[in-house]
Order: sequence, then structure tokens, then C-alpha cells
Amino acid sequence: MLFHLIMNSIKFAKKKDSKILIKLTYRPFSREHDVPDGWVGFLVTKVIDNGLGIAIETQKTLFHTFKEKYLEMKHGVGIGLSTVRAIAEALCGEVKLRSQLGEGTKVCFTMPVSIKKQSLSQGELHKHLGGI
Repeated sequence: MLFHLIMNSIKFAKKKDSKILIKLTYRPFSREHDVPDGWVGFLVTKVIDNGLGIAIETQKTLFHTFKEKYLEMKHGVGIGLSTVRAIAEALCGEVKLRSQLGEGTKVCFTMPVSIKKQSLSQGELHKHLGGI
């Protein structure tokens, strides 16, 4: 998923002043979430660029397969963003996009994080952490 988003940022970059920022953060679930056992929060991944940006009317179909027609120059076949969304949703996550023509694009995807809960004795914990 990250690969597709980075490649899109590169394909539609401005000239020499192009910048791509990748941010990874963790957001814990709030107490009001009803979540499966072991889920503790979300991994939030953002890919932000200062590229060409995307017109608002085009953003409505960007995640549909074979809809990459928002620029006159053709790059790819239009399955990258639909694949990103399908993978995110299959992993119980989501994808959001914000863009302004001429200003760049920000794509954010979230995926749940789970931790296998287990009880470890003090000795087992010490061994598990490599003697730290």
C-alpha cells in the first residue's frame, strides 16, 4: 500500500522542488470503541506531497478501478488506488484523501494494531526482552 502511494507522489510530482513526506503514528483506541480482543489501536500512515494535486470532481472516482484519467498524461492503468483501498478495507482499515489542484495531495490510511495478550513471569519477560 505504501509503495503505491509513494509511486503516485513521484509520478505526479512537480519539478525540482518536489517533496514527499511519510508519517507513521500510533493512535490508541478510545474507551468507547467496541473492538475485538487484542486490538489496541491504529497505525496511521500519511503520504503527503506538494505535487500537482487533484481536482475535487476527480477525487470522487479516484479509488475506482481503471479511473486514472485526471491528467492528460497517462501513467499506469488505474488500479493502484483501488488496490490500496481494497487492502486497507480487508485489514479493517480505511483510506482518506485530501487534495487541492496545484497544491499537492495527502493520503492517510489506517490499520488496526493488535497485540497478543499473554502472561509472562518476570523471568520470562526478562528473557523475552533479551536481558535488558
